Amino acid sequence: MDSLESIVSADGLTGLFVIILYAAVVVFSYRWLFPKLAPTYARISAGFLLAQALVIMLALHLRPAASPAWWYWDLNREYNIASTLASLQLALVGWVALMTAWLARAAPAWRRLYLIAIAAVFLILAWDEYFKLHEQMLHWKRYYAALGIGIALSTIIVALRSPRRMWKWRLCLLAGLATSGTGAILLEELPLICGDLGWMRLNGCLAFDVWEECLEFIGVWLALAAMLGGIADLAPNPRPRVQTTLIAFPALWLIPLIIYTGIPQFERHFLATSASTDFEYGLRLHGYHIDGSAESSNIRLYVSAKRGIYADIGYSVQLVDQISGEMVASASEKADPSRGFWMLPPGASPLYRHAMDLFYPPDTDPNRPLWITLSLWREREAGRALLRIIDSDRKQLTETKVILE
Repeated sequence: MDSLESIVSADGLTGLFVIILYAAVVVFSYRWLFPKLAPTYARISAGFLLAQALVIMLALHLRPAASPAWWYWDLNREYNIASTLASLQLALVGWVALMTAWLARAAPAWRRLYLIAIAAVFLILAWDEYFKLHEQMLHWKRYYAALGIGIALSTIIVALRSPRRMWKWRLCLLAGLATSGTGAILLEELPLICGDLGWMRLNGCLAFDVWEECLEFIGVWLALAAMLGGIADLAPNPRPRVQTTLIAFPALWLIPLIIYTGIPQFERHFLATSASTDFEYGLRLHGYHIDGSAESSNIRLYVSAKRGIYADIGYSVQLVDQISGEMVASASEKADPSRGFWMLPPGASPLYRHAMDLFYPPDTDPNRPLWITLSLWREREAGRALLRIIDSDRKQLTETKVILE
């Protein structure tokens, strides 16, 4: 081995990057940002900067081998503490922009519309950040890049028509957009780096996912500082009501996140027919609801499963003749695991809701005795593998089909 070559820990290198990045941001903020903000705004900004730094350092320290609670802090996992903080920070950017538009009643209409548009974009991004809805879209990076460019161009236009004292906050917002875009779009494309890195030999592999999340956190924080700077220009000495709404909003944002994740349980208890059918791999049908018409049935299913397994399954519903056993109609859909469940550990089996339509053939006799049956399956290289029913409180047509109605 070359005498000049050094062995360096990949995790240590990532930790060094985090320390240098946050040290630079802290120096920058205390030198140029916080002195220009009212104490309330400065405390809000500093609080979020401290919170994200703690989350990132804990995510680095609590590796899976070191702690079973690591998933709470995993930067790449949704529905945990890290994703909640990211969603809260994005939502607060939108709320501050909305408050600024409300306070700026004497401002030109175009400037207030710009703030309302910024608020709408960041609130949508906050919801998406928590539930990862963009992962269901093809080419989502293109859409995000186009959205970022659109915000940047509109910010430049607004800055050119704004007082010079506002330019620093517009530049801060542009810097935040650039930093987040670098993390979310560019760094995510970089591959793992293992082995030699210049004169260094890495112990482990250098994954850029932590670098990416750090830049996204910092980018959104710069956007938050920019919005707080904008509202400070309108309300340098905020009234108690303004201070209360800004401080309370992050807690209020948690309410719809938690309620949304509890909707399947509510529906299953109050709007569904109870059932208890156990399938292979620990899947269980807890209930269902069927709305029928002359042309189709809308079927809502409530199934519990571990997330890793649920992401792999699909549903098939069939219309079957009770006398001949002939299948009259059928529909199949892949399960959608995108619904979030706040703070449930990976081994938990949350309740998922899945809705699908079963359309009848036009010539179906309304007096013909028919069953609606349900099968669950998993994708395999050879095709779909039907899941065997272990136990059921409802009548079964076969060992893989349970009769719903």
